[in-house]
This record gives sequence, C-alpha cells and structure tokens, in this order.
Amino acid sequence: MINKFKKIFGNGIAYGIYYFLLCHLIGFIGGMSSKSVLKVSIPVALITLIINGLIYSRFTKREKLLKAITFQETDIVNSKLEGIANHQVEDDLISGKLCITDDELIFICSNKKEYRWSLTSFASFHFYPTIFNKGGEFVIKDQNGRRIMFEVDYIKSWKKLLS
Repeated sequence: MINKFKKIFGNGIAYGIYYFLLCHLIGFIGGMSSKSVLKVSIPVALITLIINGLIYSRFTKREKLLKAITFQETDIVNSKLEGIANHQVEDDLISGKLCITDDELIFICSNKKEYRWSLTSFASFHFYPTIFNKGGEFVIKDQNGRRIMFEVDYIKSWKKLLS
C-alpha cells in the first residue's frame, strides 16, 4: 500500500508543483494576500497531485501483469539484470520486461512478442534520469543510426551495466 502511495506521489508531484506555482502567480498578480493565496494554492496543488498521480502511470499495463512475464531458461541463466520497462516502437509506448544478458538486450511485450538486439550492434548509449524517482530512460543508437528507447526503473543499474 505504501508503494502505491509513493507511485501516485511520484507520478503527480510535477503537476502539483506546477499548479501550486501557477496559483501563487495568479494570486499575487490579482493582489491577494499571502495567506489567501496559500489557502487556494495548497488544496489545488494537492488535488492536482492526486488526480494526475492516479491517471498517469509510468507503465501502460499493470505491474503485476508485467512482472509475470518470463524469459527463456537460457536467458535467465545468463541474465545480468531484468526489470519492467516501456519500449518506444515508432510513436507507441509498449510495456513489457527488459533483460540484459552477456551479449543481448531482450524485451518481451505484455502480448509475449519478443525483441532481441545484440549488444555489439549498438553505437552509443544516452541515459536520462528522472527528477522525482529512481527511474529514467535510455536511448540507444545502433550502427545504422536507428534510435531505440526504453524507460526503466533504477536507471543507475542499467547505466552501470551498459556503459
């Protein structure tokens, strides 16, 4: 239950701060006193945080479903790190499970479709951590210049293995 609250807070905090500052700005421009501005800004920020935290989940499928995805036995033996992730295919964000082995990066979608990339085919890795939680995204460019994007939890672990 505590993890659920942390996720709601993490997903909605940016919106809460934004609306808090926006209400503050509008209140001061309108000539309201600081006390009156706070009476309006704080409830608006909290409501916005909760609503957006509930609406905007990082993953497009339930985490329980994504954690149930399994890899082949040979991949599990060679696995260095695995976790739930989003993968951007063209303009669609697909949720699934990502695994890195000694020589491959493997992504299995929630509909069991599997993608595999050889680690030697990648030219560069760029990591972008998020501000409010331990997750982030990383973008890989292959030797053909094609971009492959993943959003994961615990970005530092992925960076440590891929860099």
